[in-house]
Amino acid sequence: MVISPANTQDWQNTAYFFLILLAIILGFELLHKKFRLPHKYSRKAIHILVGLSLIISSNFIHSVQPILLLTFMFAIINLFAIRKIIFASMHDSSQSLGTFFYPISLFITAMLFRESNILIFNTGVAILSLGDASAALIGSKFGRNHFKVMKDPKSVTGSAALFTITFFIVLSVAIYYHRYGIIDSIMFSSAVAIAVTAAELPSARGSDNLTVTLFAAIMLAAFFHPQFKAIRYQVLTGEVLAGFIAYASFRLKFVTADGAVATFLLGTIIFGFGGGAGAAPILAFFILSSLLSHVGKAKKLKIKLEYEKSSVRDAIQVLANGGAGGLFIILWKFTNDPMYFWMYATGISVATADTWSTEIGIFSKTDPRNIINFQKVAKGTSGGLTILGTFAGILGSAVIAFITLIFAAETIGDYSSITVLSIFILTGQLGNLLDSTLGAIFQGHYRCLKCGIPTEKKKHCETETEMVSGIRAVNNDTVNFLAIVTTSILAAFLY
Repeated sequence: MVISPANTQDWQNTAYFFLILLAIILGFELLHKKFRLPHKYSRKAIHILVGLSLIISSNFIHSVQPILLLTFMFAIINLFAIRKIIFASMHDSSQSLGTFFYPISLFITAMLFRESNILIFNTGVAILSLGDASAALIGSKFGRNHFKVMKDPKSVTGSAALFTITFFIVLSVAIYYHRYGIIDSIMFSSAVAIAVTAAELPSARGSDNLTVTLFAAIMLAAFFHPQFKAIRYQVLTGEVLAGFIAYASFRLKFVTADGAVATFLLGTIIFGFGGGAGAAPILAFFILSSLLSHVGKAKKLKIKLEYEKSSVRDAIQVLANGGAGGLFIILWKFTNDPMYFWMYATGISVATADTWSTEIGIFSKTDPRNIINFQKVAKGTSGGLTILGTFAGILGSAVIAFITLIFAAETIGDYSSITVLSIFILTGQLGNLLDSTLGAIFQGHYRCLKCGIPTEKKKHCETETEMVSGIRAVNNDTVNFLAIVTTSILAAFLY
């Protein structure tokens, strides 16, 4: 990431650019009010024109500083406008956060690539402004087969439009700017288009404006950034492997539909950028944990009904356990710093220890005890510990440690096997205990007002439950994510 200081001319041109953006927004606001231009058309027209204007701005605004300031400023303004329903041409009563995610995605992408590789930035913006907006317009106009992967409705026609537009944008860049052969250009363009189309599916409240841009930038970097020349075909192979695993997991009912999409996207990053060293630990966690979750399904069914833990993982669960790992793999590849691989492997160790403690601990003949007050709690309760579950967690961490030693010995540095095993098992258990502690203190715990039983669900017996302890906004996925990130940071200090 390179950020050079902006000169006076850059700031002057930024002021003109700001006035242009303001004129676009106010112009469509007038059209919306005076001529009743439908909201969906004015919103997407602004979406496209702002993106194209940002691409053109690279000709007269050379520093990234003004762009970061503008995108951050518009993110704050749009967030306020959403709450107050200001600028009706962009915002309506649906409370979509798409206009907030749009500048946020541009801010992140600009910070990473606008100065270091302007072509990646401009191509990502083109995909967002032209591809995503066209997909929404075409899908709403001509789409017949609508579906939901998460909360936002999608259509087969819209997704096909996004894939097609993305494919041809990337294909033109691959052939014209990078002079790739036709076969390589088609393969790279297809890989980017598939990832971008998948990233648009599991959206909620307009979050696809964020995911489309970020995954476009990540995939474009893999194929067009000189730093990743050696792993271009590895990324292609990783995407194919991720697709196979996501499909097989969905068919075997390891994951839900949105969980399968999240598995594909996360797998593409980890397998593609991490290679065998990155793939081995998370594959071991995912496959072994999924198999364990299906052992004793009848016994676990009742607990599934009362508590948040489920044997079929959705997108949030997949990302809570592996999302931070995907970020660490990218940081490892961008910086070549082994510390980030340690953080990645530690996160997988924590996730495995926590999952195995739950899946095996449930068969304990004794009731678990709360980690804070040592009182007996029902099986499946977050924050509950059993001796069987604790030993299962240690075993899970040990498995990840051994697999990391086998497949990533060169990556983790010149350490003895005993040192590596000890650190991963130790951090895995610290993360597991932290997960239980956070679950006991902060996770929301409820009681059903109809049947009176304790639960971790906000609704039970088709009615709202009464909160007993914890914070309503904190659930099991939040706890898992915080425990993994915190312990991974600890591993960085140990490294």
